[in-house]
Parts: sequence; structure tokens; C-alpha cells
Amino acid sequence: MAMQCAVCEESSPAVELPRQHAPGSREVARRSAAGWVRQHREANREHFTYRLVKTHPYRLVPGGWM
Repeated sequence: MAMQCAVCEESSPAVELPRQHAPGSREVARRSAAGWVRQHREANREHFTYRLVKTHPYRLVPGGWM
């Protein structure tokens, strides 16, 4: 997941969850990504709108669908 400024579209570094993540690690990752907003906001005082971008991994396996 990452945070993105809706004004300039600059994004925080992506925060990855481990494959076998512990309970609460999703919240820790969200807070880590959200910490970037404070830094970006200090440098860009007129940027008030942000979005949380979540990604979900998908793996394609060759088979009958090819």
C-alpha cells in the first residue's frame, strides 16, 4: 500500500506486507504509509487531499486457459 497526493500525484514509497503477516501488521503498514503525508504536507502547504492506494498480488499459472 502507499499514499498518493491527489493534487500533484506524488506517492509515498510502497509498504509491503509479508506473505504471512501477523495480526495488526496491516494497520502498522497503513500508518507507515500515512506518515509520508505529514512530510509531503509540510513541504506543500496547499495539498490537502490524499488517497490510500492498496494493491493485491495476482499470479497467473499457465494452463487450459491459454
